[in-house]
Amino acid sequence: MSRFRDDATFYTDHGAQILGISIDSIHAQRAFSERLGGLPFPLLPDYNREVFPKYSGFYDDVAGMKGVGRRAVYVVDQSGTIQYTWIADVPGKLPNYEEVKAVVARLKK
Repeated sequence: MSRFRDDATFYTDHGAQILGISIDSIHAQRAFSERLGGLPFPLLPDYNREVFPKYSGFYDDVAGMKGVGRRAVYVVDQSGTIQYTWIADVPGKLPNYEEVKAVVARLKK
């Protein structure tokens, strides 16, 4: 999230809106955002785990924890078509941020 925060101007300049979704409560999300120094985009809760199964799914087991959502990035164009998908195969893996930015830049043209 901090990389998307740091590059937020790029995304807004290209007409993109960033949304973060996690299975954490809004209270945990607020604390997370504060730890990062604030985020210029909304974090949406999926506390009831309705969105994650449809998009990124869950890891089977992360250090004994069940139901940990997979990290994922989607770029959706103005018509609602998914133009880019990245889903982490292992916990802790980060997306290729430059690749995400390149897709967003192409959509602006």
